[in-house]
Amino acid sequence: MTLRTIRMKIQPKYFPFFVLLLIAASSHAQYRGGEKQEPFFYNQRAKPFAKKGDIHLRWYPFGLINTADMNVTFGGEYVYADKKSVSLDAGYIFASIYGNAAGDLMPATGWQTRVNHRWYLSDSRDPLFLEAEAAIKSARYKSGAQWVGRGVVDGVPAYEQLMEVTSRKDVFMAAAKFGQHVSFSPGSRLGFEWAAGLGIRYRNYYPDLPDDAQVITFGGWGFNPWNYGEEWLPDMQVTFRLTWKLK
Repeated sequence: MTLRTIRMKIQPKYFPFFVLLLIAASSHAQYRGGEKQEPFFYNQRAKPFAKKGDIHLRWYPFGLINTADMNVTFGGEYVYADKKSVSLDAGYIFASIYGNAAGDLMPATGWQTRVNHRWYLSDSRDPLFLEAEAAIKSARYKSGAQWVGRGVVDGVPAYEQLMEVTSRKDVFMAAAKFGQHVSFSPGSRLGFEWAAGLGIRYRNYYPDLPDDAQVITFGGWGFNPWNYGEEWLPDMQVTFRLTWKLK
């Protein structure tokens, strides 16, 4: 029944009193039980996602299909002021194709952590945001058998030996990102967020060998699992997370 229909059924002189009665009933409902309730005509889509004191948990599902560094990563976000938050993510790396000449998935051990600061650009339920992120990663790979130079003096080995090689990789990344959080339904605690951005990436990849040994590297085209060394590179980052709002 619309407001216009109600007005037609009520005598005009009594209509203002009917409106006042609705307003009073709505006000009473908001404070029922000593706690402020949502207004009757409240729009759940307009309810802010990030309010001061909110805590959001999150998970990176695509870490399970990232063959370069397959990982399980969880994190949390704390909104310390309206539309501003800080977050921490930590993950365990358990497999990788890195360092494997055949390109097969091999066991690996390692960890990664990310910290970021976020600025939400609106008070909507599905807000856009900007964030600055820094990340550190360290991993250890079983690279398999490789001919290694032994008895190295001034870069020249005395002989070669076939031995199992374990490689290590240390990475630092920093980036600025733009993204959005999206709730699965109005008022839902469950949602997801995406973000994309640009930054820089430092990588140091090296074999874990005795002091008198060095890996015999090779050149050529294609994937080179023994491409050791340090490098700084531009980095394009795309992120997808599932989120759960605690409060």
